[in-house]
Formats: sequence, structure tokens, C-alpha cells
Amino acid sequence: MLSGTFAAITTPFAGGALDKASLFAHALFLKDGGINGLFACGTTGEGATVEEVESLEVLNTLREALGDDFPIYMGTGSNSTSKTLKHSRKMADAGADGLLVVTPYYNKPTQEGLYRHFAEIAQSAGAPVFIYNVTGRTAVDIKASTVARLARIDGIIGIKEANADHRKILELRRDTSAEFSILSGDDYTVVPTIACGGNGVISVVANIIPALFSEMVDRALAGDFAEASRIQGNLIPLVDAMFIETNPIPVKEALSAMGFMTNEFRLPLCSMDESGRTRLLGVMNQFGLPVAGESDSQAVSKANNIGAVKQDG
Repeated sequence: MLSGTFAAITTPFAGGALDKASLFAHALFLKDGGINGLFACGTTGEGATVEEVESLEVLNTLREALGDDFPIYMGTGSNSTSKTLKHSRKMADAGADGLLVVTPYYNKPTQEGLYRHFAEIAQSAGAPVFIYNVTGRTAVDIKASTVARLARIDGIIGIKEANADHRKILELRRDTSAEFSILSGDDYTVVPTIACGGNGVISVVANIIPALFSEMVDRALAGDFAEASRIQGNLIPLVDAMFIETNPIPVKEALSAMGFMTNEFRLPLCSMDESGRTRLLGVMNQFGLPVAGESDSQAVSKANNIGAVKQDG
């Protein structure tokens, strides 16, 4: 069972191409910050505009940086079952520990269609499957009853639930085995999700403050909800800043300001406007986050000790 803090890692570009050196360095920063695993080429990783061959390069770069034992899950979902299955098989053959498969968007399948989609992928992809439910982006919500059916299939091991629906989390925990992982996909409600039986988070904000986010999750999983909730509350302004514009625009701008990568995107995504960037940098300054100009070692040390900055609450 997957449990803990997982980062939805960004995909850095430079000159239109994958920036493997920046990806390597950022992955090490996340591992050093206590992250338990990575989910790559999903929403935050701009998977919609990353080519299949580039996804393989992302996986290979992360594996080189982190070693064979560090969990790496690859986003492979689309709104075509056959295309998703083809992409999933390639990632499985390349050594991905598992697959993050989003509910099919745009064509709005029924619950039975969702069941058949995930069942076919799980039975044929060759790697464990994580369901990804994010209704605001897909216009479809996979119901708890459908997930419970899917959880009985070998190869479907968990769900990233990004809808902040705590009744649904309770139903999922009630109707699935203890080995089925329920991970929050909403950085605002990580602690409540764990309190309802969840096992952790796949986080956007952890890209820039892995140590504090990991501490929050570890405390919640240990039952220290008072301290975990205090940390979660203190993080609200930073989480707000990560969603000034569409994810992953703000988090990538933040990582650029910290010196980890460029703020380059692929259309239709584009850089933040100046007013948004000014707001973002102001919040980063409040949290003591490093900005470009500090040495790499200073930046990593400072970002991985943000917990000390915000513990006074």
C-alpha cells in the first residue's frame, strides 16, 4: 500500500525540449526533503503536452537520479482506452512502478464505461494502476461504488481523489480493503482526508516545500491531528498562491524563482502575468522560501527547513 507524501513533480523545459538536468536536480531535492515517491507527467507535470518519447526520458532521468527502489509512477491516462493502454504498456515495460490513469475527459463516460476502461487497463497494462479523479478538469466523477468494484481487480491499487469530498473518502475506506491506497489530490484538505481514512497525498505544493509537507503528513498518519492541522492551516496562504492561476503555472514559476528550472511552458499554458508573479513572490517571501541568486546548497537547505520558519503559527 502506498502511504505518505508524494509529489506531483513538474516537467522542466528549456528551449522547447525536456530539461533533464533540472529534472534530475529537482528530484534529488524532493527525495532529500522526505518525499516518499513521485507521480510524473500528470496534471502538474504537463502530461497533456509531453510526447510519449519524452515521458520515457522523464522516467529514465528520474530513475537515474533516485535509484531503482524509489517509487515512480507515470501519468498515462487519456480519453481513449486503447491509447491509454498503449502508453501504459510502454511505461510499464520501461520500469515505472505504477501508472496514474485519469478518468476519461470530454467524452463523459457512464459509470459502467469508467469501470470497463479501468478494468481493461489494469488487466493488460503490466503495472499497478492508480485511478485519478479530478472532476474539475474532466467533467466526470467516478463514484465510490464504482471505485469499490474496481478495487477488487488485481492491479488497481489506489485512487488519487482530488475533489475534497470527505463523505466519499469515508465510503471508499469503508468499502475497500486496507491495502487499497486513498491519496488526497487536494493540498487544502490533506489532514481531513487522512482523518477520514486516507493514506497521504499526491501534492503540488510539496514541489517547493517537501520537508514541511512531509512532516504534516507524517504527523497526521501518526494520529497527531492537532499539530498536523496547525501546519495545514499555516500553509493555506502558500497553497492559495499555487492556484493564483491554473496549475502548474504558479508552482513552476515558484521553482523558477528558486533557481530549479526555467518558467517555460508549452502552449496552451503560458507564463504568469506580472501581477500574479508579484503576488506569488510576496507569499514566497513570507514563507522564507529561497529565490534565485542563492547557491544551490543554500536553496536546498533553506527550502528543506521551512518548517522551522512557520512553526510559530
